[in-house]
Amino acid sequence: MTFSTYHYNEIKRTHSRIADLSAEPLHIRQERRAEFARDMADSPELVAERVEWLIDGSYGYGAYQLADQIRGNKRMNRVAALSQLVGSVEWGCSSLEARKAFLSLSRGQQAKINTTIEKVIADKDACYISNSL
Repeated sequence: MTFSTYHYNEIKRTHSRIADLSAEPLHIRQERRAEFARDMADSPELVAERVEWLIDGSYGYGAYQLADQIRGNKRMNRVAALSQLVGSVEWGCSSLEARKAFLSLSRGQQAKINTTIEKVIADKDACYISNSL
């Protein structure tokens, strides 16, 4: 197997696992969404730590590559995309349920989780730039 085949297969497998989350029974999706919302509200540092783990590759090569693609696209809402991805790989939420979890937070809680994740992204971007010099 070539590296490009491996790369493609791992990303495809990760997309498939994330898509499968949408087919879970409703009560399971609701429980996972509630848990993710609770952790975003009560422990934004925990969620940010998991985003850092995601960026570092702790959830497998496919998730790492998806996170890297998100980080590389500065024209998108990287905070939202990474929080949805970590909601999928760590909390087992589909992207839709992760978004609903975020929207269930108060504006202050949303700002706090966004700021915390933005800091992780900025730190990782700065680390990448300093390592490439």
